[in-house]
Amino acid sequence: MSDPLATDGIVATAFDLLEVKAPSSLADESDEADIANRHYRKALDSVLEKADWSFARAIVRLNQVDPATTGLESDPDLPHVFALPDQTIKVWRILVEGVVWRRDGIYLRADQAGPLTARVTLRITDETRLPASFHLAVAYALAQRMSPKLSTSMGKRQQIQAEAADALADALEADARQGTEERYDGLPAQPDWVDEAFI
Repeated sequence: MSDPLATDGIVATAFDLLEVKAPSSLADESDEADIANRHYRKALDSVLEKADWSFARAIVRLNQVDPATTGLESDPDLPHVFALPDQTIKVWRILVEGVVWRRDGIYLRADQAGPLTARVTLRITDETRLPASFHLAVAYALAQRMSPKLSTSMGKRQQIQAEAADALADALEADARQGTEERYDGLPAQPDWVDEAFI
């Protein structure tokens, strides 16, 4: 069950968006508390996995493990296996040049032995660490997930869906450009067309 103190803000906002009275506590036995508890983590994770958010980003050292202990079938192309931190939502990049890698569940396979470091998105459970725009995007994601059970209005559900897309776009824009401009997909940087016009 979710921690009532940790999730009160996002959950309360989601109920406000649905125009439904929020439960007094996520620990109570109401249907509203039950549905919020079932969908909160999924809503949060679904928004976290959308982007390389600055507030959820971490550089982590990956510990190599014996493949035989993982239950994974061997892969001769990627023979080295590394454990990912428990709260890893998404792996964005391996910070060792030339490594070929693939995530398989809670493990990462690579064609090179360690040590390896990776840039990842980690799950955050402390809402005080979340920017306001992201907080709202998660509230919308939660409202979307709860709306089939809590809203009888198809118009309201469609409104929530449309506004959720806008909230996510706002959160992405607010979190953009938090460091030196660079591409994270390995491709060369493309100059701005305005700069090119004056070359």
